Amino acid sequence: MGVRADLERMRDAPRATVVELRATGDRTARLVLRPVTVNGTSGDADLEFTVEVGVSDPGWDMLRGWRDEGSVLAVVMPPESSLLRLRGLDDLQPLTLRRLDAGR
Repeated sequence: MGVRADLERMRDAPRATVVELRATGDRTARLVLRPVTVNGTSGDADLEFTVEVGVSDPGWDMLRGWRDEGSVLAVVMPPESSLLRLRGLDDLQPLTLRRLDAGR
């Protein structure tokens, strides 16, 4: 039921691609997402985040793979939360990151 519920929610979730991923510290990175519309064109201004992920973490490899492949992701940022949830629309892989810039 969890994956099915996520698939249903993904239809309404904003979509984006990873355009930049750069380590800024031992366990921190700058992540830039570019919103895309349903037909694949670029949407609003880029979204920049400082997230907790290190280059040796599995999440780093997922983000790099999504960036290199130009994968479209469903993006969920729960209100009043420091979490950033991403799910690849092609591979359905989920990734939850902690935003270090939340509340700024």
